[in-house]
Amino acid sequence: MKKFILIILVFVIVGCGATSGKSVQVKQSGFNNSKVVFIEPHGGKCSMTQCLGLGAQWNSENPERVFIIVNSFLEYVAITGAKLSVDGEIVTLQQSQYTTTLTYELGLRNSAKAFSADFDIIPKMLKAENIWLRMYTPNGYKEELIKSGTETTKAYHALERFAQNINRS
Repeated sequence: MKKFILIILVFVIVGCGATSGKSVQVKQSGFNNSKVVFIEPHGGKCSMTQCLGLGAQWNSENPERVFIIVNSFLEYVAITGAKLSVDGEIVTLQQSQYTTTLTYELGLRNSAKAFSADFDIIPKMLKAENIWLRMYTPNGYKEELIKSGTETTKAYHALERFAQNINRS
């Protein structure tokens, strides 16, 4: 059993460095006919002991805002806040009414929470040379590299795919 879990951990960590990942979901809301674009969280640089990631959701009903989904793979933890450093500019993600969601998939614990931000953060991130995520918990904070120069992560490429599916005009 320990060998199986180790194999899964290696798969997850190696997968965090790849550029591919889960597809963007584009749906039409039955509630108000708005367009909803969603990408599940994908890992940043990741290590054997930590893997943080980002996902996003956008709704044409409120096109100037976006939910940034902050994820902690490999553990259950209350996510109390989040910031992004985009080429040195610190962006505090705004609290939403959502609580941390805890899931268990493929033998791995995951924690995720959606934060609100101006949509303009997405194009800024895609043009940036350096992006870091800082996730706050009741025990302090953890940081994860999302992009550094030509070193990119699954999280960065997921945001690229996400942005390609949005037309705010």
